[in-house]
This record gives sequence, C-alpha cells and structure tokens, in this order.
Amino acid sequence: MIVVHAEKGGLEFHFENDKIKSAKKVEDIAKIIDLTPKGTGFIFSSSMDFAKEYGFKSWKGAKNLFDKAWNYKK
Repeated sequence: MIVVHAEKGGLEFHFENDKIKSAKKVEDIAKIIDLTPKGTGFIFSSSMDFAKEYGFKSWKGAKNLFDKAWNYKK
C-alpha cells in the first residue's frame, strides 16, 4: 500500500520501504503513479480531506489533483 498525503499544495507518496516521493504538477504525479507496481493500492491520509490546511485552495484540492494525475494522458 502507498499512503498519499496532502502537503504544501502538493502530494506526498509514502511507500512501504519508507521511501517518500512528492510532486505538485499533474504530470509529475502521473509519473509517480505510473512507476508504482501494478496491483499496489493507494490509501489517502486524512490530510487529503483537509487539503485547505495543507496549502490547497479548497478542501477537495488534493483529491482533485490526484484524480487529474490518475487520468492524465501520457
């Protein structure tokens, strides 16, 4: 499982091996998602629900950013 956190207007991906990757741009987040082994699940920390407290303009900002990256056409 990979835990996704909202942080400073971007997203942080916490991997099982304690590796952390972060990005703010849709394209960069899409690359992180693409490099994730198939079958690996994502779970969202509570910071994703309170994104406004973590540098986003709206409460849904972090989830919207993840969704855009998930659906990004490379």
